[in-house]
Amino acid sequence: MKTTLFLPMLVLLPLASGAASLPLANFPASGNGLDQPIAVAVDAAGNVVVTGVGHVLGRATDFVTTKRGPTGSVLWTIAYNGPASSHDEPKAIAQDAEGNIYVTGSSRGAKDNDYATVKYSPQGKELWTARYDAGHNDVATAIAVGPDGSVYVTGFSDGEGGRPESHPIVKYSSAGAQVAVFGLGEEGGSGFDGAGPSAIKVDPSGNLFIAGAAAGLREDFDLLVVKLDAKGGKIAESRFGGARDSQDFASALAIQPDGSFVVAGQGGAAEPTGAYFFVVGFDAAGQLSWANRHGGPGDDAVRAVAVSVGAQGDVSVLGSIARGGTESLVVLKFDRQGNRVGLTDEPLGGAVAFADSNAIVPGELITATIKPGATGVGPTIATFRTPGAGVPGVPQILAAPAWVSPSLGEDVRLSVQATGATGYRWFRDGVQVTGADASVLLVPAAQRSAGGDYTVEVLNRAGSVVSAVARVSFDDKLSGTGFRADKSFGFHLEGEPGRVYEFQSSDDLTVWSTFSLVRYVDKAIEAQESADTVGARRYYRARRLL
Repeated sequence: MKTTLFLPMLVLLPLASGAASLPLANFPASGNGLDQPIAVAVDAAGNVVVTGVGHVLGRATDFVTTKRGPTGSVLWTIAYNGPASSHDEPKAIAQDAEGNIYVTGSSRGAKDNDYATVKYSPQGKELWTARYDAGHNDVATAIAVGPDGSVYVTGFSDGEGGRPESHPIVKYSSAGAQVAVFGLGEEGGSGFDGAGPSAIKVDPSGNLFIAGAAAGLREDFDLLVVKLDAKGGKIAESRFGGARDSQDFASALAIQPDGSFVVAGQGGAAEPTGAYFFVVGFDAAGQLSWANRHGGPGDDAVRAVAVSVGAQGDVSVLGSIARGGTESLVVLKFDRQGNRVGLTDEPLGGAVAFADSNAIVPGELITATIKPGATGVGPTIATFRTPGAGVPGVPQILAAPAWVSPSLGEDVRLSVQATGATGYRWFRDGVQVTGADASVLLVPAAQRSAGGDYTVEVLNRAGSVVSAVARVSFDDKLSGTGFRADKSFGFHLEGEPGRVYEFQSSDDLTVWSTFSLVRYVDKAIEAQESADTVGARRYYRARRLL
């Protein structure tokens, strides 16, 4: 069942520019029946589609979906009322290549809730509705559209009589006919927790990737990704656990063209304290490639909502972060190796959903965010353009700080050269260095404990970029004691306790032979290469391995 609502044109209001992104538009709604936004999508033309819970014609709650153009004008609004004319709540939204829109969630049926999925044309016409009833309380939580137009919906189905929850995946044809139902197993073991998967994606071959949270070995939660073939057969299972006693919940998933994939989510832990984003990369076989996170002490709550991958394998994560009662829009950017290369933090407040599109300008994100309005007033919808690296306006690093192993008593000067910079922030081992806000950072030799991995974030109004790591080591001191009578060569090394060092020799600086591996304990190492077996070499070196 559907109800079409006719709304007046909205007035476009400019949004004041923040320090981290370039605003497009902000358009408050009024009287459209959409009381609580749930999910949002943005298409390549900059149109914004929002779905959420609304009260229409005095009924309980309906799916209410509305589409606005890039300037904020309302293109259409439509409601879905289930067969029981009772509580209906959307949970997720998706679009296909033709601009059709798919909304899924829970809808009251004859006995309890069912999966309910509705397909709309780009013009807002209801094309089909499909419902799935496993005989229990069924709630759809995620939806995806495959390359052939097939639609996949997953969520959870409450067990009865002490049976645990299950997590069915329902496959529909492009015309809305139910094709198959796949099982994901029960709660615990290799299955998802009771809340069900939070994201589902389909790769070009029709394989399914389902992400969510699974109970860990202790009383915490870990990231779980299950990969299935087109017939529902399990191909691989990937897990990632954060810090001990952490609560890590996956929110979004994106697939790279080579079959590798990235998952973003949010977590919290007692040690270290605070909430944080986590971003995890897996290779095509489902093995962990890299992991990174942002946030920590002082952050009350974070929520990752969308993740996307660019043409070069770069990763963008959108979410919100709450600090001291205020909430901000956050866009994190990572390179293909998982190094953070950008951060924007836009004061917003009350954000509940995001979406992104890379289709307009390569490397640029179009982000829509929505928040509930006051009583009797619809939600506020804002769209932002966040430039990426390579887009004019964002700083460009020309020369990054270099690795340094200074001589005894020598101070270290780290520097960065960048275009378009208006500010700098230096970090040591991921912690911001107090007062370090210039292009040059002095690390005094007297502070031998200040050695570590340094990065610098270069900022301006359009965004920021982060340099590669520059390691400063005051502890590795290598000197040669020279050739001896037996033609051996000796070393004297002052290193860092617990580290492993490799000693090598070469005749041509191209081919190096390792003749000793030594773990540094608490005193200088005296090492030598014997000439008995290899003969005297011309060049020698030592390097830190671990």
